[in-house]
Amino acid sequence: MKIKETVGLVKYLYQYKAIVLLPLIFIMNCLMYIFMPVGVMIQGLIVSISSVYFVNVISQVYASDMVQSSEKVKKNYIKNHTVMLLISNVIHFILFIVPSVIFIFLTYETPNVAVSFVLLNFIVSNIGIYISVSVIYKKQVLGILILALPLLIFGLQMPLYFTNAIKNHGKIGAEGLSFLPEIQMWMIVGLLIVAGVVCIISPFIYYGISKLMKNVPMSKSYTDRLPWGKV
Repeated sequence: MKIKETVGLVKYLYQYKAIVLLPLIFIMNCLMYIFMPVGVMIQGLIVSISSVYFVNVISQVYASDMVQSSEKVKKNYIKNHTVMLLISNVIHFILFIVPSVIFIFLTYETPNVAVSFVLLNFIVSNIGIYISVSVIYKKQVLGILILALPLLIFGLQMPLYFTNAIKNHGKIGAEGLSFLPEIQMWMIVGLLIVAGVVCIISPFIYYGISKLMKNVPMSKSYTDRLPWGKV
């Protein structure tokens, strides 16, 4: 089964036309958070969710007995999903994370703290989201718990964001963060390299976990809720 055919499975989803339009909302959010101060905290999470969107929704199709009975589909779907995720993750990283870093350096008086938050949030969120997507349709509780980790980290940062932003005229800055070690430029470069590596590795984490769980059936509680429509 070719990647083009895997992408084509989206037309078998219930209300697939609406599903196809939803990525526009994610993309607009990713673009918007480049310029918004709160993007320092949430951009990594939104970018990671957006990058797995198509594979996430296409995975619903594999709950169909008709699709599962196809050896052609079963043979290559994990590999095809991994390639799709790799392309999507790299594109999202280049289009949204890198510009976020550049924008902060151009507009913030003390950019190092904000940039480190952007990159750390992306690293944690990207790994967490990709692990979650690899298990959530088969082990829902486990997938939700893993997904909750980056969401919890984001939630815990919000009080820090609001108190710090007040002191720095709406932006994340060094003032009010004296409990953090001084962030040097070499640390930022290191974080950027790690984020780029994570961007490439996360799809292969998905691949490895998906291979290990290949013979695990989809969660019955999930499949029972699916409005099958055409599938």
